[in-house]
Amino acid sequence: MAAPENIPDAELIRRLAEGDETAFETLFRRYDADVVRVIEQQLRHVTDREHRAREIADLLWFDWIKHPKYLSRHDPSRRRLSSYLELLARRAARRFLRTVAKKDKLLGNKAEKLTDPFDEFDRLADLWPEVVQLLPAETLAKALRIVRRKEPSKTEQHWLRRLIRRLRKKLNLS
Repeated sequence: MAAPENIPDAELIRRLAEGDETAFETLFRRYDADVVRVIEQQLRHVTDREHRAREIADLLWFDWIKHPKYLSRHDPSRRRLSSYLELLARRAARRFLRTVAKKDKLLGNKAEKLTDPFDEFDRLADLWPEVVQLLPAETLAKALRIVRRKEPSKTEQHWLRRLIRRLRKKLNLS
């Protein structure tokens, strides 16, 4: 059997489609740095671009291992695999930028000030004695149930944000 470094890309993609994990590892080692580099270039105006680029690249690799058909669409007669992966990486980075732009358009200058309500709820944990005194027991229990859920509904998220705003106001944190 040939060393993983000597196996052609087309063969690795075929093996990946069959579920070969070593083929995926070889592709990852070969092209991950290029994928991250391309994403970082696209995110040049994002403040934490290295972190975001790594997240986007990880999501891409996760999609490619979960759905090898994305890589099977590569046509070696049209372009090298590295160029194809860079194209997919650029598209993913642009999708991210469009999402950020939509959020900024909807929220205006408030976008940077908004935090995840679940993180905010955890930050208020230092003030639990005051929070417990301010909230009725059933409200506190409901908030804890929502925070512990994997995917709370939009209504629950909105309710939690309102609760946090009220708490911040009562505790003079805003």
